[in-house]
Amino acid sequence: MINQNFFNKTFLNLRIRPIFNFSLFFIYSFLFRIPYLPFSILKYATLIFVFAFVFYFVNILANHKKYIKTPYLIFLALFLVSNILSFFLFEKGKVTFSNSDVLNHIVLLLLLFPTQVNLFEKEHLRDFELFLKLVLIWNTSIILISEFMLLANYSGITCTGYDCHYTGINGTRLYGVYADPNYASILAVLSIVIAIYFLIKSNKKIFKILLSISIAISYIFIIFTYSRTGFISLVVTICVLSFLYFKKIINKTTITSILVSISIVSIILILPSPIRSAYNSLYTHKIERNSYVENVDISNNRFDIWSSGINAFFDHPILGIGFKNIKPYFTENYPNTYIAQHDKAYELHNVILNISISQGIIGLIPFILFTFFIIKRIWKIIIQKNPREEYFIILILTSIIVSISCASMFISDILYMYTPSGIIFWITLGTLIKTIPSIETN
Repeated sequence: MINQNFFNKTFLNLRIRPIFNFSLFFIYSFLFRIPYLPFSILKYATLIFVFAFVFYFVNILANHKKYIKTPYLIFLALFLVSNILSFFLFEKGKVTFSNSDVLNHIVLLLLLFPTQVNLFEKEHLRDFELFLKLVLIWNTSIILISEFMLLANYSGITCTGYDCHYTGINGTRLYGVYADPNYASILAVLSIVIAIYFLIKSNKKIFKILLSISIAISYIFIIFTYSRTGFISLVVTICVLSFLYFKKIINKTTITSILVSISIVSIILILPSPIRSAYNSLYTHKIERNSYVENVDISNNRFDIWSSGINAFFDHPILGIGFKNIKPYFTENYPNTYIAQHDKAYELHNVILNISISQGIIGLIPFILFTFFIIKRIWKIIIQKNPREEYFIILILTSIIVSISCASMFISDILYMYTPSGIIFWITLGTLIKTIPSIETN
């Protein structure tokens, strides 16, 4: 029989939770090739993950009653059942179970989300802050390396043994050491939110300076990735964060909070052009997206992808066609679409459409219900008056959720893909849902 108190105490003392969460974030970074890492590093990360997982799993067994009572877990379970059904109906024989999205969803929905804890109990806030610090240090370091490539005007191709990708500047966009500038920009947005949290919370001047620098380099990185997804996510997140911070924590009027929020966002939108112009005046390799000036489709083909996705959904509205089956299905049935004609196009760049076409209504309904109840519960907390420190933590958690959710409307994140931002999303959402009850009690 497992001694619950013993394992809970050991879990805290060994800092298992932040170690486990960050090692999983690190492994997902490798799987998604963000950034390119030698396999030897992955081996050590995997060993740390396995060590932490043993404690993690035992801790789940010791606290199985709390696990089962996780709010809205039933909807995620139903979603996963639908996911497994689509795998056996449409994907079995084409991909193995280990390569399917099912295994990823088991990790995200059943391992990460329900096992997070209330930040205001014991020393859980300390552990969560350690996880955020590790993510911030890692992201900032990788972004710095990428910006050194920008300063060197470097452009090249890096092969990992099974695939090759651009590094540095690719055409007119900064990739740096990342495989995809859109996903990289989302990590930069998350770094900005995390840095803002510690910037406001810290009382040490040197830390405030370092965190301000981290925010600046993350913002500059987003500018040179030319990622509209990253900018939309940044603008929406800063709107939410700045308005609620000044309205609820600083206790400013609604009009003042709106004006401050608009001012900050205006600066964010105005600075990219002069910063890029200054860079282009110094280097021969320009950072300009001339191809997009000629392309009248501001969505960068997303409108076509979404339109064809909706048509395919109505072909199989109940069960869907399976996520890994999207590419072959479009190639066979919609040969004139963008997905069928482009090798690297294999999903719909929208989490709702991906669910709809992959798992049909039986997968979409549980996810919509889960989303509805989550938003409803968070909204009740956001509009209430709460103690300053507690509300600020809730606001930062909400901002992280908003940034990744916003991005998932334009790229495949949160579900199906092995993305590091997806790891952060489900860890943060699980933490938020477990922390909210203490706020409701107060």
